[in-house]
Amino acid sequence: MHDCAEYRAISIEFYQLLSQLNGAFKTQETEVAENSQLPIVGAATYSWRFAIGAFLTTLPAYMVRAIVTGAVSAAAVSGMAGGVLPLDFLGQVLALLVTVSCLAMTIRLAMTGEMKGLTGLKFDMEETRLLFANLIFIAVAFFLAFVAIILASIVMGILIAMLVPDLEAIAQNQRAAEAFLADFFVTPAGIVIMILMFLMVGFPLLYISARLVNFPAATIARQKMMIFETWNWTKDQVWRVIGAIVLAMAPVVLISFLGVWVAGALTGLPVLGDAGTLAAISPFAAFAFGVITGLFSIPSQLVGAALAVFMYRGFEPDRRTEQF
Repeated sequence: MHDCAEYRAISIEFYQLLSQLNGAFKTQETEVAENSQLPIVGAATYSWRFAIGAFLTTLPAYMVRAIVTGAVSAAAVSGMAGGVLPLDFLGQVLALLVTVSCLAMTIRLAMTGEMKGLTGLKFDMEETRLLFANLIFIAVAFFLAFVAIILASIVMGILIAMLVPDLEAIAQNQRAAEAFLADFFVTPAGIVIMILMFLMVGFPLLYISARLVNFPAATIARQKMMIFETWNWTKDQVWRVIGAIVLAMAPVVLISFLGVWVAGALTGLPVLGDAGTLAAISPFAAFAFGVITGLFSIPSQLVGAALAVFMYRGFEPDRRTEQF
């Protein structure tokens, strides 16, 4: 009974915070109605405050996601060691379904304060539409990343060829080539080329994410699959959207990376190990690694969903008279 009363008190506090956030959001709409500019800091602040307030409310659902992530990691390690490979695939599918369910739950919570289903988790037509919308987005992003990697590799090859003292000798000796590249990428020129590569691959993905930032919230709010219909919503403010995404997500992405480091340190699982090294890791250690990284990724999930809702409220055409 004490636990139920405590949870009820936490829920009441969260809904009070949600009301305050919605009130602050309306205030920002009024303040920027004249120029209709996306408030970069306001978007990030709203997302962070929502994540803090919603953390305990959504924790049961995200704990389920973390446990499923751990099970997937254990199945993957078991498969490398000669275990049953279908378990790995089935685990990946289950993890995707739970992740989409968590995303839908968080978007609904940010929009209306509603928590449907067991611990907020459910999977019906709302989640199905969101699942297919995300799969299309992932396919487009994957294709764009593939093209960007090819182009970046060509540019990198040309630049390195211009800087190699004896290109023909290195091209005929694999060990010499590997040694040259290992030494080259710690030089100032090598670092500059690596940064250029990162920008050539990362910026197109960030750009498409900014143009389609509204699609998860739009899919839930409009009760139909929305992806490319939202492309033009951000066309006049894409740079501000990119700024808001970077500002809002940077701290929570660092938290996720910290989780990977902590999980690796506690379990002994090498993040960049080869298949042979990973196969030697016990499934229990892999399970613990997945659970820890899953828990540390909760802030990024909450902030990302809240940011999508914030953008939708400002960019959705039917709300153009309200703006931000």
